[in-house]
Amino acid sequence: MKYVCLGFISAAKYEALSEAEGRQLMEECFAYDDELRRGGHFLGGEALQPAQNAVTLRIKNGSVEVTDGPYAETKEMLGGILFLEAHDLNHAISLMSRHPGVRVGPFEIRPADVGINQRIADLNANHERHRELQLGAPPVRHQRENSQNSLQSSEQRHVTPTANSDGSPYIQPEKNTVCLWYNGDAEAAAKFYSQTFPNSSVGAVHRAPSDNPSCNEGDVLTVEFAVMGIPCLGLNGGPGVDHTWAFSFQVATEDQAETDRYWNAIIEGGGQESQCGWCKDRWGVNWQITPKVLNNAFTGSDRAAAKRAFEAMMTMKKIDVAAIEAAVRG
Repeated sequence: MKYVCLGFISAAKYEALSEAEGRQLMEECFAYDDELRRGGHFLGGEALQPAQNAVTLRIKNGSVEVTDGPYAETKEMLGGILFLEAHDLNHAISLMSRHPGVRVGPFEIRPADVGINQRIADLNANHERHRELQLGAPPVRHQRENSQNSLQSSEQRHVTPTANSDGSPYIQPEKNTVCLWYNGDAEAAAKFYSQTFPNSSVGAVHRAPSDNPSCNEGDVLTVEFAVMGIPCLGLNGGPGVDHTWAFSFQVATEDQAETDRYWNAIIEGGGQESQCGWCKDRWGVNWQITPKVLNNAFTGSDRAAAKRAFEAMMTMKKIDVAAIEAAVRG
């Protein structure tokens, strides 16, 4: 579960530190943040400039009023924000009670609002998809990439004035697209993925121009879709071709709730569970539903913790986040 930790600084305590003590405290904070990263608990953070650099905006008598300084004049000012992954509130309190920052001021710990944050993420994803459908307006992510490397411009998706037979705009395919083989139900699979995973959508549906070994003229032959931003093409290639474990989508989840949501959607939708976070949807496509805490444990510098997490994972089907965290702690 996500928590937002608001770190406050007591001016009196901080000013009492010598310059060397202040630097030492900062290094200890960075070191503990690294410890949180290794355990899969550190989701990010932002340090803030001093409160005297703030302005406060409010509506007064129907007009916007801006005043210098923070909203509340207190002895302790907000110094930074840390985003934390914890099993529950008691676990979050335990983690943050060991943070060196508590020596110069308190931490306020609040659970993140999962529902509203998911809606924000969905709105962001919808906004980017809409940009893709506007003439001459590639996605924001491509604009950022292009500003860093002009060679990537050829890989962007551009919309042409030509429409598909069903009236939807024709979008030129990405340079690299994942093509998945289905036995006549590529469109159903694409719709399932778009309803299950964020930043996923169904694009153009193309029908066979003539009879072929897999379908008849006019039947759905290919379906363009995206799974969490990855461009895919569903091909109705006919029977006799099965998916294997050699290819899978790996989905990084934030917490147990997100892990459960994707895992249950796949299994309850006619899929099949396997070991170590792997499962198969009803079309045979393989998925790894992998909490970030597990990957962080594997790749962290504490190799003993990595071994404990790995051995715990080997006993699981769906990944148990709390059990992995306990294994990391030892």
